[in-house]
Amino acid sequence: MFIKDIKKAEVDLKLLNRDRRVNVAETEKLQRMIDRKKRHLDQQVIDDTGSYEKNKVDIENVIEWSPYMKVKRFLDESFPEYSSSLLDSISDGQYESKKWMSEILKYWKFGSKEPWKIEIAGSWFGWPFIELLEECVTKIESIDLYDIDEVCHEVVRKYIYHFKPKYKINQYHDFFERGDERIRHMIICTSCEHMPDIATMKEYYKDTPKPILALQSNDYVDLREHENCVESYSELAQKNEIENVMYQGERDFGFYKRFMVIGTW
Repeated sequence: MFIKDIKKAEVDLKLLNRDRRVNVAETEKLQRMIDRKKRHLDQQVIDDTGSYEKNKVDIENVIEWSPYMKVKRFLDESFPEYSSSLLDSISDGQYESKKWMSEILKYWKFGSKEPWKIEIAGSWFGWPFIELLEECVTKIESIDLYDIDEVCHEVVRKYIYHFKPKYKINQYHDFFERGDERIRHMIICTSCEHMPDIATMKEYYKDTPKPILALQSNDYVDLREHENCVESYSELAQKNEIENVMYQGERDFGFYKRFMVIGTW
């Protein structure tokens, strides 16, 4: 799993550099204290340096040749103004929010009986959430992605090329402008603060089966683009008319709290 590999590589690189600093300090101390073993210690420095460099290269290659960095290089060349946005999409804060949702969704083993049709409103670049979603929905038939930014669609097409998902991914623009009645097993939005309530589209979803709603929002009202913040998970559920609550919770991210609700209308 690429996103987990990247996160592990970032941690490994920090640990490797920390251990390197410790090893160098210990070696220098020993060199001062034990002059008679100088030749041995000099060789140890050479061995440690070689091992460090090899491990560092291996870890950096995990990051450098991942689909995420390949897509970043595409953005650097074609849409450089979006490069920082891509890095933000795989930042620790974004990753932890989506990992939280995916870990909760795992509990129900969704999609174990039949492939699921899923929609993601405000999908941004799609990944890494799609990669996490594959771990919590056993079988996926299709994922409909909604984002009004055409560059996001370009990025998703690049991700599809690199990840080669075995299910259909469809791209749409405005979630709130789609007017056909449809069957969906799950509707996801991890950025409800950016848009009207998902419940305003309730009439377009059939009740057999009732779709699972998995929603996140926050109380970060200081950003102008946050047009629909909430103060609690209860408010998030109430605004989206979720009657059967399967999970609700909150996490403190320092500058703001993020709220999550999973349930059905």
